[in-house]
Amino acid sequence: MTCAVYDTAWVAMVAKEIDGKLTWLFPESFEYLLQRQNEEGSWESYGAEVDGVMNSLAALLALKRHQKQPELSLAALPHDIETRIERAKESIARQLQAWDVESTMHVGFEYLVPALLTMLEADGIHFQFPGKDRLITINHKKMSRFQPAMLYGEQKITALHSLEAFIGLIDFDRVRHHKTFGSMMASPSSTAAYLMSASEWDLESEAYLRHVVQFGHGKSSGGVPSAFPSSYFETTWVISTLLEAGFSANNLGRVNLDFIAEKLQQNLDKAHGLIGFAPSVGHDADDTSKALLTLQLLGKDASPQSLIAEYEGSHHFRTYASERDPSLSANCNVLVALLHHSHPEQYLSQIEKCTRFICDEWYRFDGSISDKWNLAQEYPIMLIVQGLIQLLSLYDNSQLTELPSDLLRDRIPVVLFQALVRCLKSQGTDGSWGHSVEVTSYAVLTLANLASLPWIDAIADNVHQAIRLGRQYIQKHRDDSEAEYLWIEKVTYGSKSLYKAYTLAALHVTAPTHRFGDKVKALASIPWKNVFKFAKFYSMLPIYSSTPEWLLRASLIEGYLFLPRLKQMRHALFPRDNMAEDKYFEYIPFTWTGANNRDGAFMNANFLFDMMVVSFLGYQVDEYMETVVGGKAFEHRLPEVQTVIDEIFAKLDACPSINETTGFARLEACEKGTSTIQKTATDTANGNSNITTTCKSRSDSLLDGESPKLAIDTETTHLQNQTHTPPISPITTKTTADDQLTSITRVLSDFTHFIYHHPSVATASPQNRHRVKNELKIYLLAHLTQVHDNARFATQPIPSDKTTTFETPTSSYYQWVRTTSADHTSCPHAFAFATCLLSSTQGSGTGEECFKTAQEKYVAEDLCRHLASMCRQYNDYGSLQRDRDDKNLNSVNFPEFVGGHDRVLKDELFAIAEYEREGLGMAMGRLRDLVGRRKKEGRGVMRGVELFVDVTDVYGQIYVLRDIDGPVGA
Repeated sequence: MTCAVYDTAWVAMVAKEIDGKLTWLFPESFEYLLQRQNEEGSWESYGAEVDGVMNSLAALLALKRHQKQPELSLAALPHDIETRIERAKESIARQLQAWDVESTMHVGFEYLVPALLTMLEADGIHFQFPGKDRLITINHKKMSRFQPAMLYGEQKITALHSLEAFIGLIDFDRVRHHKTFGSMMASPSSTAAYLMSASEWDLESEAYLRHVVQFGHGKSSGGVPSAFPSSYFETTWVISTLLEAGFSANNLGRVNLDFIAEKLQQNLDKAHGLIGFAPSVGHDADDTSKALLTLQLLGKDASPQSLIAEYEGSHHFRTYASERDPSLSANCNVLVALLHHSHPEQYLSQIEKCTRFICDEWYRFDGSISDKWNLAQEYPIMLIVQGLIQLLSLYDNSQLTELPSDLLRDRIPVVLFQALVRCLKSQGTDGSWGHSVEVTSYAVLTLANLASLPWIDAIADNVHQAIRLGRQYIQKHRDDSEAEYLWIEKVTYGSKSLYKAYTLAALHVTAPTHRFGDKVKALASIPWKNVFKFAKFYSMLPIYSSTPEWLLRASLIEGYLFLPRLKQMRHALFPRDNMAEDKYFEYIPFTWTGANNRDGAFMNANFLFDMMVVSFLGYQVDEYMETVVGGKAFEHRLPEVQTVIDEIFAKLDACPSINETTGFARLEACEKGTSTIQKTATDTANGNSNITTTCKSRSDSLLDGESPKLAIDTETTHLQNQTHTPPISPITTKTTADDQLTSITRVLSDFTHFIYHHPSVATASPQNRHRVKNELKIYLLAHLTQVHDNARFATQPIPSDKTTTFETPTSSYYQWVRTTSADHTSCPHAFAFATCLLSSTQGSGTGEECFKTAQEKYVAEDLCRHLASMCRQYNDYGSLQRDRDDKNLNSVNFPEFVGGHDRVLKDELFAIAEYEREGLGMAMGRLRDLVGRRKKEGRGVMRGVELFVDVTDVYGQIYVLRDIDGPVGA
């Protein structure tokens, strides 16, 4: 493990009384700090902002201590000590100004940094920075659960690894019994703090620190690592990595491996089946899982019972008994250990729990996926892929046949394929990932496993080419360094052993790692002919003109993996009888996956799925309003439908938003608000006078255990349909006029509640929630206005071979396209819904505003209006003949458009659409500047906005090439 300035600074502050005189015990450690201070005053930031912050704060504290007590030094202080301190203060101030506290993952930073700041304040050094309030909040939350007595008992807890944070808060004499070979949980900084703070000098702890200085990575230079020793951690990680990559025990030395296995087993037995990163330092789920896996790969019997008993939680496995955030990689390691047990079916419940947690975490992550133990996103992706591929292998061999279908058919295929796309997309032109040998090794191991998937035929050559290029990079650069700073402790560190193990594994592993049979192949059905056909079609769109063909194919495959789950919801709200084939349905998943992958936005899968649902509901609303509400059977009762819509929205907030039992919105009538619509004969006969609304909605029946059964997954807040019964259209049944109005009321109410009571909307800020409600109502009313306009337009003679001018417009074309027409597109209400999704995933909690200032809100709404108008104009451009045949009002029917030929009119319309594009671009640039000031959160919001714009633009460009709205009616 590489040296850390942070721990070295603490060792440099240890002083001992020798021959009656107090003397700095490790002057070489102080010299190490002096040698490594940068010209501008800081100390190295290995791989994360917090590294530089913690290294510099601890080193500055050491410099101040030495400056205040020069008599403790055997040699004179450097002549420029004051200048060094001033430069350090200036550098730290700059670092703290830029530090993103919210995204920091390093172990214990929430109490280590505040402790250092407090100690420096005692020396008259104060720092103010934007993230200080947030840091203090996190610190208070953490410390509120801490009691000194927790350290005085017999149980070893993780706080022992960071005792320096508790100077002045605990009695260090009462933690003496926790020493292991003189150390406090194998931490040089914690041991140094103990040695400085205990009332009696501890020779054993002094000996430990001398040993670390002499034999640690620093080799007598004075530098020390953040943990020493780390023998179990590095040993089990190295051996399991090599064995999983295909090395045999004989390749690695059978005698030595047997000796290691015996020692691991002895220590597991001694600690009742649990182990930590080094002997006698306590235990954790991560190291225990790797020890179990190592033994299993060596053919030894290893029981996970203690691991399960100690660390299994309700939704995931904990790394430690108490931790701030769950670890994705730890749960992957638990999963792999369970899967390699000789009888994995005995642990089906735990396997499912780990798998579901891993998939849920993947589904909620935006952009780069992160983990608390390694900086590179390729590391947790590698572990996820290895675990899920091994699970599929056992399923294929009929060992885990009872796993839930939703995991096998929906979640796992999407997670694995998204991992594949992201891995391929992030490879550099030199064949590396991040110009890092170790990270490239993670990626090669990932791709070797993913090459096993039966759903990659269309991009298999790209996968194998990426593996070849990655291996070439590793071969060329493997000797450039001994270790890379990737692993997270108090500060980031590197490991020579792990570096070598992962590079050897990547060069040796076979690709593919598994050969799957029919069971896994049957989990997903990909229409390969359509993949190639649609890839060529989409490549003709301007937005995809420079996108590699493999990425178009991959995005199409990913879309088809979402499609089965979308199809389950296809008939959940709107009747499909009397409708033309919904050929748009096959387009929808790609519009989101393609745009998501094109620029590497990588918005979370929950966001993608929910927006896919909103997209196809937009088409279904169009069809329903045009065919049912605007059809001949009902075209003269539009004012009654408007009254229905008004009443739905008047009572929308009166209904409970989330049902506590099912997680789905209650859609039945609320006693507070009643409708003036005639109540059903059944209600009258039963005397239910308190319910004077429509007949019970289909969404009510799901709460009573009837079909359809529509639910929201409360764990991940995405929409999930299980079973359904398609609703009955009033047109194809013998119904009265009142029955038809009742059916329309039920359908529109269900749709409205479905959107408005989505968990992300229900927990959004009042402003965001109101905007969804407002835009939904405007959207539905715009459809009524459109139906009315179409009806008036249809009274004119409309020849099929030329454009007819609308004789009775109620506004100018500009007003119409910016209001009724734009609202009719569904873009504004979908954008309002998307902002709720973004605020729930990008903010720090519920009730967050997606756009926080008046400027942001104004520009975002202007952006949306440009986008909606442009998309409508593209739609009209591509659907001129269809609108003419259906007698629907088109942009070019307005009097502003003059000219006898369609080509002239369409060119004019296209030019106006491009003007709207210019406005869209300007609004996007301004919004990016405004929101980007919020650092990580702002970047996440803008990724979502840019994706929404790209998807909407894709639809517009498709309309130009092909009219995907089939004619409705029969």
